[in-house]
Amino acid sequence: MAKQKATSATPQTYGYMDVGACRVDLREKNACVNYYVKRWLTEAQSMLRFEGLPDTIPERELIRLLQINGFAILPDPQLLPDGKPYAFFGGLGGERDPYYMPTVAIVSNPALNLSANYEIHKEAVVAWHDSYLTGLIPLFNHYATQVVETDLSIYLATILARAPVHISAQGDRSKASADQYLKELEKGNLGAIFESGFLDGIKATPGSASQSNQSITNLIELRQYLKASRWNDIGLNSNYNMKRESINEAEAQMNNDALTPIIDDIIRSIQTGLDEYNGLFGYNIQVHLNGAWEIKERTTEATVEAVEAAVEEPTEGGPEDDPGNAETTPESV
Repeated sequence: MAKQKATSATPQTYGYMDVGACRVDLREKNACVNYYVKRWLTEAQSMLRFEGLPDTIPERELIRLLQINGFAILPDPQLLPDGKPYAFFGGLGGERDPYYMPTVAIVSNPALNLSANYEIHKEAVVAWHDSYLTGLIPLFNHYATQVVETDLSIYLATILARAPVHISAQGDRSKASADQYLKELEKGNLGAIFESGFLDGIKATPGSASQSNQSITNLIELRQYLKASRWNDIGLNSNYNMKRESINEAEAQMNNDALTPIIDDIIRSIQTGLDEYNGLFGYNIQVHLNGAWEIKERTTEATVEAVEAAVEEPTEGGPEDDPGNAETTPESV
């Protein structure tokens, strides 16, 4: 049997070298938002680290439950089928307590053949990711939506930068010819041959390459701003200064105070749930910042300690050290 000759329409595979790369349709906005959110969740996995976790609660899975769902349910291990500790996603319900919070955690897990309701604070603990059980998905969706729109605008501006003119058409025939021209332009073809009727039914307005380039520059700056704002919202300093020259250290550090509130709330909320779990069921699980977040925390603490030490130390050569400035007392007269 003759070997099939490869053509442009024949998919080529190279074993482990084939990574499934393909052209992305930036107009598929939901798919692009999904890509960004998953990518950012991957980055956020490095935000937290846990100490004292049992083997049946992998750190990655606990972080995933907290960041995606906003909370994790930790039942009493003695009430589970195999007597081992697990973290679950489930529902929260039951009669509300005096602060209108749920009192029952509802868990269903086919792998453990488990379907049960647990009384919160007695039979199970709900570890909150943050004070409003929000997680990171709403935040990431917010920024991903804007970034995808910016990506699409950059893509369209790049395509339009190829066009020497902007086209308006009269009639279906002329419009079809104009559309075909733009499709060829999008593919990167330098030109196309059309019927003579094409030129009779269109009006061309000269395009401005400088305006297109300026538009791309502005969109890139907007994208950088969105990227920096997302990092800032999850506690890392990322410069979004739009100045085109270098910035000094004071400008780079001026938003440090705004970085910590959300991260502080996340650590406090998770540790509060873990402390309750530790007290009820005899564990010693702790949560800490990790990676770049931990480095940021240590840097901030070192800065605060240095400032406090400088304030506490007396200034050399101050009034109290100068005998000539000593207050005159009756005894000294």
